[in-house]
Amino acid sequence: GITAGALLALAATALRGYYPPEAPGVDLRFPLDDGHYYVAAAGSSLLINHHLVTLTDDFRRDYRGQSYGVDITRLNALGVTALGIMPEDPGAYAIFGTPVRAPCSGRVSRSHDGAPDMPVPRRDLGRPLGNHVFIDCQDATVVLAHLQRGSVSVRTGQRVATGAAIARVGNSGQTTAPHLHIHAQRGGVRYAPLRATPLVIRFSGRYPVRNSRFRR
Repeated sequence: GITAGALLALAATALRGYYPPEAPGVDLRFPLDDGHYYVAAAGSSLLINHHLVTLTDDFRRDYRGQSYGVDITRLNALGVTALGIMPEDPGAYAIFGTPVRAPCSGRVSRSHDGAPDMPVPRRDLGRPLGNHVFIDCQDATVVLAHLQRGSVSVRTGQRVATGAAIARVGNSGQTTAPHLHIHAQRGGVRYAPLRATPLVIRFSGRYPVRNSRFRR
């Protein structure tokens, strides 16, 4: 019937999302160490990656660069992201304060610190990226966002090596719970730094999708 057909179409769309799109990309080092990490959003279907809403929507063109974004959280020893159900304190989440490493060697083209870490699930709508670092490398710009206030240790113009500590995971910006947002893009302008061509990310050859696990 119609319902069965619709469900099959939905399932097929979701399944396609687990395969990389035919688009330019970059291969990066996984930006976190010493833990069990869970990918909360990534892939090439809107069903498993909400970032894709900016890919073709002209109204959101100022954010197009983040369309293949990846959101990463951390699991504790019990296999959950936090103790309790959505605790308000960002420090209750396993990933909060985790060191962030440069996923590639390059030059820091933008960095920002000073935005507050928001209580869960409040969002800082006026500063979507929160505290962030942009690194120019591999003919691309890699963006790491929602960093912990006071943790950004690199400045614009500084060169960084792959694996160098650059910040810690926080809960700044437009986020409903602590996680690391990472995406790669090409282009961008000063007044709209995410108005750019989105690039597909792989971590050491592996394409991350929602529910992927990474152990470091």
